[in-house]
Amino acid sequence: MKYLLVALLLLIAPLAKAQAVNVTSGEHGTFTRLVLSFPNQPDWRLFRTENGYGLSVKGKRQSFDLTDAYRRISSNRLSRIFKDPATGALLIEVNCACHALPFELRDRILVIDIKAGPAPDGSSFELSESGTEMTSLHGKKPTAKPKAVPGNEATAAPANLDEAINHAARTPRSADKLGFRLPPANLEGAEERLLWQLAKGAAQGTVEITKTLPAPQIPARPSLNESNITVGQVPGVAANTAGRDARHMTAEGTACLLDDDLNVAGWGAAGPVSETIGLLSSNLVGEFDRPDPLAIARAVKYHVYIGFGAEALGLIRTFKPTDPNVPIWEALAAIVDLKPDPGMVFSGMEVCNTNAALWAILADSEIPPPNRIAIPAVLRAFSALPLHLRRHLGPVLGNRFLSAGDTETARAIRDAILRAPGPIEPATHLLDAEIARANGHSDKAEATLAPLVGETGPVGLQSTISLIETQVQSGEEVGAPLTTVAEALLQEAKGGDEEAALRNALGLAYATQDRFDAAFAMVAGNPAAAVDVWTMLATGGSDDALLAAAVLDDTDMFPRLSDKTNQTFARRLLTLGFPQATLLWLRKPTGTSDPEAGNRQLLIGAAHLALRDAPAALRAIIGMTGRDADVLRANALAMLQDASASEVFERAGDMESAAQIARQHHEWPRVANLANDGTWRDAANLFAQPGAALSIDVDSTRNDASVVGPLATTRALLAESSAARELLGTLLSQQEIPDQVD
Repeated sequence: MKYLLVALLLLIAPLAKAQAVNVTSGEHGTFTRLVLSFPNQPDWRLFRTENGYGLSVKGKRQSFDLTDAYRRISSNRLSRIFKDPATGALLIEVNCACHALPFELRDRILVIDIKAGPAPDGSSFELSESGTEMTSLHGKKPTAKPKAVPGNEATAAPANLDEAINHAARTPRSADKLGFRLPPANLEGAEERLLWQLAKGAAQGTVEITKTLPAPQIPARPSLNESNITVGQVPGVAANTAGRDARHMTAEGTACLLDDDLNVAGWGAAGPVSETIGLLSSNLVGEFDRPDPLAIARAVKYHVYIGFGAEALGLIRTFKPTDPNVPIWEALAAIVDLKPDPGMVFSGMEVCNTNAALWAILADSEIPPPNRIAIPAVLRAFSALPLHLRRHLGPVLGNRFLSAGDTETARAIRDAILRAPGPIEPATHLLDAEIARANGHSDKAEATLAPLVGETGPVGLQSTISLIETQVQSGEEVGAPLTTVAEALLQEAKGGDEEAALRNALGLAYATQDRFDAAFAMVAGNPAAAVDVWTMLATGGSDDALLAAAVLDDTDMFPRLSDKTNQTFARRLLTLGFPQATLLWLRKPTGTSDPEAGNRQLLIGAAHLALRDAPAALRAIIGMTGRDADVLRANALAMLQDASASEVFERAGDMESAAQIARQHHEWPRVANLANDGTWRDAANLFAQPGAALSIDVDSTRNDASVVGPLATTRALLAESSAARELLGTLLSQQEIPDQVD
């Protein structure tokens, strides 16, 4: 049978792939395991629900084949599993005080273990789908099982349809006693079905799959290698790789290192570390005092395994082994000591689908964009590391991805550390805080960082820096106690790698306290950090601090800031009455594009107007439209005594200013039309309609009403004069008398 399976596995690769996600299960002593076999590599997320967990898959909705989901398990932990018709998520209801931990066994195979007890602190799988914290399932009491009627177990009917399906699915079938089942006669979807069966074995803990397949000895007729898959104690089936080069290439054309070359997890040894080191060190030299290459290789690898990179490099330099893998060992030794790869052995290998992707990310602090990294390979290789290396390298790896903006991968790395039992180390707490901060959860980040500030060593220093940056990012003022801690740490960090980062953080802390002289002194020599301090001064500094630092002249060196920050400085200086300093901040735009270029020209025009240079103000806004430009233009024209200013004010909607300019230029018809004040309208009408006051009633007994005599004309002039005098008095009473200037 196994040879038939081999033939099927080799022949069915090009066939159509099934779309359903096959779900199998296995019962173990301390946990229940679910294994999901996807047709394609999924982008999945596990979240908490009221009664258990939900699994969502990004993209097209997946269908789930739950035929064998209950076959080999009881309902002690897993109560029910079904697809939510509304959201398409797979809902997993539990019947115990337990928690779920997922991991990817290999490409397209996701494993979910349901374990007793509370979830690890900070586990992202305990958050709801919206990201809120859920009540722990640790206090959940198992649901009481109904007692079967003696002698009538086979006929007892389940309460509803869901329970009927669960009951039927948990009934063993004779066909399931076989380790594998042959696919139907047609081979469509056979590859997926075989992977499903292998996943079943993985769920039960009886299948172990190696990650590499050696090339055949006879290319013409490949031989079978039965060591790759083991079902129980029976040799299983091996997929042969004849005719296929397993060494993928980097973008530069370099062959990717294979997993066998980087199997750090397999370089350990049983027994206490002290005894093992002594044993390995005592056998490095053989007969005639000649170094034993195999013993040296074992010792070097073991030192890399336990994280003693400097000691591994010392062995290499002392004995100078000729093994072709020496450059790899040297690179790994440097990396486990958190240093860059000196020989660039892993250069470009972040794209490799092997363990090399992990070490390439760890080898250089500057990583490429996430879309150019084989992230599944990185996570797979990291999960395979021994726990002590995961805890040691995990925070560094997670921060690399955080710096690239990939919080999801950083969270997966943190979860791979938290899955292991035992206390959580400060470095992992620090990574957790950085993830929270990257996701905008400042409160959670501060709560996590605050207890770490008192730690000794790199964790205490980095947590101090992160806490300051978190408070600055939140707009808080950094308190004096935290500033004092940072100042003390700076004395210890002088000359070290972290001195610059700590200085930058202290500069930001001083800026939140409006101590900008101290802030600029702290970041002197670091232009990038100085930009942050200048920006904080522009947006939140006091007027006194701004005037002390930002009133510059032509001979001063101006910082290279964004156009937006330059305009912020200019606007504040103009408001404070420093138009000449305003123009210096607006001399030329910086950056490749300026979406606020119009605002910049308006500020230039306003500064020239404040300097009473109306022609320069008009030149600054040539061609500009809009109310702000019209108001500035009207004021400049008014300064030039130009009557057209009235029309421009009117276009800008400022009728009062338009009427005032019209009065200054004796345009009484415009005043009559524009004035909101009835008094000014009446006064303007005296000039806009000359002789109007002469239109008085004449004695109706006169024979010729069209002729007005001298007496009537005189009476009319006196009446008009009296009305004008009264109107003038009203106008004078309404005018504000300016204060007397000595």
